[in-house]
Amino acid sequence: MKYHIDAQGKVSRCITFFKPCPYTLHFDTQSEGQRYLSEWEDNRLHYPEFANEEILEPNHKLLAYASEFKDKKYFEGIETNESTFAIIKTENTEERLSEEIIKLINEDKIEIENIGRASSVSKWVGFRETTDDLAKTSLEKVEEGDMYEARWRGYYKATLVDLVSEPLNNQTTVDIAQHFGYIVSDIYINKNSTLRVFTREHFNDYDFSDYIE
Repeated sequence: MKYHIDAQGKVSRCITFFKPCPYTLHFDTQSEGQRYLSEWEDNRLHYPEFANEEILEPNHKLLAYASEFKDKKYFEGIETNESTFAIIKTENTEERLSEEIIKLINEDKIEIENIGRASSVSKWVGFRETTDDLAKTSLEKVEEGDMYEARWRGYYKATLVDLVSEPLNNQTTVDIAQHFGYIVSDIYINKNSTLRVFTREHFNDYDFSDYIE
């Protein structure tokens, strides 16, 4: 038995058997659904200016992509693209941003050219030297093609997740986001709410020769 939040905003039993349920979010128990609904209502009370936006749904954890916003006025005056997301600033903004960047790395949604740029930042102690070694090795093993590329990407994904999880040299996750090519903007809504917006720039294709003198 599953439960969902229906069009009336109530937790109700899902009785759909022969066709897909129109509600994508389901709960194993009614009490689990009620806890979710209570947290959602608390968010709406705390941030009434976003009452109709998905960013307040508990599974979003105060983060949503620009494409998910019903009201686009929040992004007036700044350039956005498919990578643009916003976080409502709280004391947990750093942790939430870290979660999102790690998710993007693991889903291969941060392209290789962004990884190349991040690795060239001198603050990332020891990372550039490793990059150089791998780049030179890759030129010697270019005949291995996709298999080597897959191992190379896997190494970087694991390394970058570590760097985002435990930033070096007192870097904030905002610093790290900028290393990945994100432009960061703060949009003041009112004294209760500020949106921190992240938009990734476009880069040219990554090339191993970037690391060869």
